[in-house]
Amino acid sequence: MRMQATSFEKISGLLKQFFSIDICVSALQRIEQWAADRLRPQYMKLKASLKRHKHCSCDETSLRVNGNNGWMWVVPTINSSVYVIANTRGKRVLIELLSGYSGVMVHDAWKPYDAITTARHQLDLLHTNRWIETAEVRHGIEPGSLLGNERAKMVRRGRPPDEFRAYADELRSILSYAVSKKDGTERAKLMALRKCTARMELLFSPTYHDSDCIRISKELRRRKDTLFTFLKHPGVPWHNNDAENAIRQGARHRKVSGGRRTWEGADSLQCILSVYRTSLKKGFNFTELVLKSLVSEWFIVRIPQAVVPKS
Repeated sequence: MRMQATSFEKISGLLKQFFSIDICVSALQRIEQWAADRLRPQYMKLKASLKRHKHCSCDETSLRVNGNNGWMWVVPTINSSVYVIANTRGKRVLIELLSGYSGVMVHDAWKPYDAITTARHQLDLLHTNRWIETAEVRHGIEPGSLLGNERAKMVRRGRPPDEFRAYADELRSILSYAVSKKDGTERAKLMALRKCTARMELLFSPTYHDSDCIRISKELRRRKDTLFTFLKHPGVPWHNNDAENAIRQGARHRKVSGGRRTWEGADSLQCILSVYRTSLKKGFNFTELVLKSLVSEWFIVRIPQAVVPKS
């Protein structure tokens, strides 16, 4: 229930109402801290194993801690999810987690991700499409999808922004074509990479008058080497959905309980939440894993000479 952002007060009330268990909030806090301490070795192993994966995703969201601004970071891989709660949104957290990483990082355009210079980068193409959608709203155009083929529709009267519409259509066409080739043969992906790169250069070449075309082109030109990395490396996703789904856990805590009251509570959350999400990915029973971690030391210490019946 804590992993679903249920407050200690509500858990205490539910235990009293449905199971007649009278337990105070402070006792529940100590139990959570106990669980975090017992799961900490597994959490540290998950953090240490991040650099062994060929690709990972990254995302971050705000999370209040002790009444101050904090940030929850998440780095999901194919079979794990590592959360870190820190007091900064800067590159320090990424350097601590992924310094020297040589795989592929999938992320949005937040600049601190560029601090990992040893890695190859894949820009989230859905994030790129959001730039276009935001500009479409300003121009009075109904936002379109990246992979859709529908024609742009005006939602207000006025002269259509022909330059921007042509720019947005061509950019979406290039990105959707690249995505359509992601499951092809190595030769097909190589040809698609060359074609998309050439089309992007042609898209950047004109001198635009529309401010949104200028802004998006400037950002994409700076990140042109990160647009089609998924065509070079098998298995690398072209989107950041894994990290965005994982970071919603932090958004749920922020919405329900407002965050964490202390940094000790934040440390417990990042530890337990990492093991919890990793268990879901690997198909493990999280409840059994926690119970085993809590009981194993007590059982070994208290009953060292337990006799096992032969029959």
